[in-house]
Amino acid sequence: MNMVQLYIDEELDTLNLEQVKNQLLSMPHVTDVELNFSNHHDMVVEYEAMGGMPMNIIDNLRQSGLHADIISA
Repeated sequence: MNMVQLYIDEELDTLNLEQVKNQLLSMPHVTDVELNFSNHHDMVVEYEAMGGMPMNIIDNLRQSGLHADIISA
């Protein structure tokens, strides 16, 4: 498994964070999404090894109108 830590520019409430989590979990190869409820900008996405997967995650978030950056991979 691989993981990527993301920073989302937008301030999301708990409900919106859960929606984003479910959206990402519906993506092929995404196995887990961990949210940081004390800092609503951070999340960790775990995924199966696939070329380009971190950028697919970023693209998925951008299509929803969110601005995310990879902090750590």
